[in-house]
Amino acid sequence: MVESEATLGFTLGPKQSTTAILRRKANGMLLSMKQYRLLWRAHIPLRRIVQKYLQLVVSKAISGVHLLTISPKSLQYLEYMHARCLRRILGNSAPWISRISHKDIRKKAHAPSIQYLIRKKQYALLGHILRLPEEHPDRLVLFEPGSALETRIPVLALPQAMCKKRRRGRPRTLWVDALLNPLRAQYTSRQIIILANNRSDWFNATVRLCTDE
Repeated sequence: MVESEATLGFTLGPKQSTTAILRRKANGMLLSMKQYRLLWRAHIPLRRIVQKYLQLVVSKAISGVHLLTISPKSLQYLEYMHARCLRRILGNSAPWISRISHKDIRKKAHAPSIQYLIRKKQYALLGHILRLPEEHPDRLVLFEPGSALETRIPVLALPQAMCKKRRRGRPRTLWVDALLNPLRAQYTSRQIIILANNRSDWFNATVRLCTDE
């Protein structure tokens, strides 16, 4: 049995920690900032510098991340590293010195939050999956057959020794539940499917959930 596999720029498997993957991604942002340090000091408009930062640093950091279930703590660490990089570009010191919050730093740089960028990708992928036929393999990975959008609980092919003890604490939040729960508060399952079949309506409904705070 293969316990892990390298894909999307990181290693996935039952023994691989999502938190550790995201930590490495976040720490890699500082390495990318160092690699392109001459660009951040260039005499070009701030708008272009931030645009290059999003293309060269952020896009690499969040590549493939939208496929993972991200905990609030990991997301907070990504936002911290994001703000730290923007402070370096703007020439601002740490928040406890400058008294400028991460949110204000993003506004000053006219840069979106990491959460906003990741959530947009996640909802775009979820909309694509919801538009697939109910018997499609990609849809069956997330949902039971039918239009009720009943979440399918994944079964991991773990050795018997690893399945004896139940994980302590509440069950892990599934990727699809983290995205659908805000929608379920406003729409029925049938309405969500109808919404997903109209790309523009789906975008307008979900972009409001990609909070840029």
